[in-house]
Amino acid sequence: HKFVQTLKGQVLRIPDLDSLVRGWPKGYSPHYEAVKQVHNAVMSKLLGPSKRYKTLIACDCVYNACTWFPNASFDALCFASYVTSFLFVWDDELDIPDTSRLAKNWTAAEKYRADTIAHVHAFLDEHPPQDARTRSCRVETAIASFNPVGEAAAFRFNRGQKGLFCEEVLRYIRATGAEQRSELSKQAPTIDEYLETRMGTSGVAAVAATIEYMVGIDLGDQLRTDSDAVSIFNATNCLVSIMNDLFSLKKELESPFYNNAVAVLYHQHRDLQIAVNETYKLLARSVHDLETAAANLYRRFPDRRADLEKFVAGAQTMVTGNMEWSKKIPRYKLGGITKFDGTTEVTL
Repeated sequence: HKFVQTLKGQVLRIPDLDSLVRGWPKGYSPHYEAVKQVHNAVMSKLLGPSKRYKTLIACDCVYNACTWFPNASFDALCFASYVTSFLFVWDDELDIPDTSRLAKNWTAAEKYRADTIAHVHAFLDEHPPQDARTRSCRVETAIASFNPVGEAAAFRFNRGQKGLFCEEVLRYIRATGAEQRSELSKQAPTIDEYLETRMGTSGVAAVAATIEYMVGIDLGDQLRTDSDAVSIFNATNCLVSIMNDLFSLKKELESPFYNNAVAVLYHQHRDLQIAVNETYKLLARSVHDLETAAANLYRRFPDRRADLEKFVAGAQTMVTGNMEWSKKIPRYKLGGITKFDGTTEVTL
């Protein structure tokens, strides 16, 4: 932790991410204003006129949904905005040491995770206990932020889609335990240890698990679990998660919070530019993996080409949309950046 603090004041040059995803689809949904009205009303009722609500609105989860899935329906975009809102509200209870009652209290944080897992099961299990929904109404507000997500997913997803989504939400919750243990130990993880945890804690996999619903397809259990489809899923998770590590480094150093790929690689290499270069290699490898897996799927399943193209495009717009959303929101403190062409610099 002490060494990583030496990042402060250094200049982070964000690598050329625009070229990395050149040719990938991107866009912006025309439903933004209508979805924003519904989303903000639901979140206001759930969170009340609180600091938590103001922080969430500043993240603009609706803009997130509308750039990540620009061709989705109005109802699907409402759902996506609820998913992202839950991820932000729930996580902020854990990872802001200056304000969270849980960040340094392992026992209380473990109870928070256990209560949330039970709450998720109450909505997404195939046959939840009869009184599970009733019991789940008595949880604290941050956990209850899952309610609009669970209510929608329980009825709109088929069994396979709901199973994958539930699995990834639970992975997200449990991974925060590994991350918190790492933070409390004050011992730097290796990059491999970090990546294993980060692929859960980012919450990106939970969103990626909704791609089928968001683009209006059903891959079916066999194709959904095919190795190439899983490669696309994993590459998307890595791309969004690790790009966010680049974008959020300045914010996280202020907390301080050091579970970040750039910080981990900086601790390993003792040089910021080398850390950034190594981070870029992770991203470039994931782009290659996604594009290779997509080509394989088109070749192996020509009769499913239309659905597969929608699936791949949904994965790609998650990445390009995340880049657009990250430029806009104040959360990452990027100061009005308009492009990621290799010339953008941020003073940490």
